[in-house]
Parts: sequence; C-alpha cells; structure tokens
Amino acid sequence: MGGAAGPGGQAWKVGELARRTGLTVRTLHHYEQIGLVLPARRNSAGHRLYGTEEVERLYQVLALRELGLSLERIRELLDAAPSDAATVPSLGDLLAEQLVQVEHRLRALHDLRGTLTALVATARAGTGLDAPALLELIEGMTTVNETFNAYFTPEQIAELEQRRATHGDAVTDVIDAWPALLSDVESAIAAGTDPASAEAVDLARRWAGLLHGFHRGDADMRDSLYRMREDNAEEVRAHGGPSQEAIAFITRAQQAHS
Repeated sequence: MGGAAGPGGQAWKVGELARRTGLTVRTLHHYEQIGLVLPARRNSAGHRLYGTEEVERLYQVLALRELGLSLERIRELLDAAPSDAATVPSLGDLLAEQLVQVEHRLRALHDLRGTLTALVATARAGTGLDAPALLELIEGMTTVNETFNAYFTPEQIAELEQRRATHGDAVTDVIDAWPALLSDVESAIAAGTDPASAEAVDLARRWAGLLHGFHRGDADMRDSLYRMREDNAEEVRAHGGPSQEAIAFITRAQQAHS
C-alpha cells in the first residue's frame, strides 16, 4: 500500500504520492508553491507528508483539470468562501461524473470485445463470418471515416494513404511520438513553465516537427487538419489528442519566439 502512519492517520511522502498518482515530484512541489495542494505536515526528518484530505484535494485538482480549467481557476474555486461553495463540484459529484465516463467506456469496450471474440472464433473455425457483426465494426469505422472525409479532399486522402504505404515505418514513428510529447507538454503546464522559456520552445519545436510529418508543408493539408481538430475538440481529446490548454501553451511558446 505505501504510506506511513501518523497522528492524523495514513500519510504519504511526496515521492510515494508521485509514484501512486503518476505525477512528478516536480509537479507536486509546484502545486505546493502556488498554494494548490499543500502537504499536511513534515516529519522529524523534514519530509513532506500528505494525508487523506490532501489526497482528496489532489483528486479534485486533477478532475477539474480534465474539464479544462487552469490551475489558477482551480485554486480560486477550491479556496472559495463557504458562501460560494455551491460553485465548486463536490468530491462526490466529481467521482460520480468520472464513474459515468468509466462505465460508458467499459460498455463500449465490452461490446467491442464480444464482437471481436465472436469474429475471431468464427474466422478460425472457417465457417463464415457473421455479417451483422461485421456491419457493426464497419459502422464504427465508417463514423471515423466520415469525419475524416468531411475535412480532407479525395486527393489529400489518397496522398496520405500513399505515404503510409510507401513510408509506413516513418508514419508510425510520428504517430507513436505524440503521446510522449503530449505528456511532456502537460507536465510543463502543471509545473508552471513559462511559455517563453527554452524548455517550452523545445516542446514547440518538437510539436511543429510532428505536425510537419503529417502535412509536409502543404498549407491546405495543414488547414484541413486544424479545422477537423477545432470542430471536434472533445472527440480528439477523448481519443488521446491534445487539450485546448496544451494547444494554447504551444501557441504562446511559438509566438514568443516567432
């Protein structure tokens, strides 16, 4: 379980809390510096200790960040006077909302798992595939394709398909590089990194490099990508794409050194 018992109940050192939450120690130190999540106390060795109340507050911070709120706004909400408490989602409300999202994802995954399990068994048995089940899969793929086709011309789509066929490994490398970059950008934002700093500029350069790997300097291709992202921001974010906060951070970094 981790954590150490203390006068106020179970407590975690900053390193333990970072490990359990997936955050960095730097991020937790930053939260402390800006008064967002303060350790409950320090032990005899001077180590920061976080208790149950601090863990609950940290959860609220992370949940509100998922809703797109800035750290400054989150602090204002959580530190609001009792008379303004109604404006702050309670821990129960946040947990309930997250539960709804998780259950929705589980239902979708359960349905997909059932369909794929049946198709795999049928295909391996060589008895013919279930057409209705295949239609369900096609329907899901069609929804994605329709969104894509609404923003890219047939010529652009053909070019992308040709590029993937010719440079498959390079295309895969670009796609695989995004999660690490987005994680680094979110960590920089959480740590309060100045968009004009050298660190932010390096992130902006990596960001521009990956985007160039997609549009290859084609202004029309780039504009189509941006329109699709802006018009479907929630869906893009739900599938692992950048948050509006991350985009704003990179934009400021680019503008600072343009």
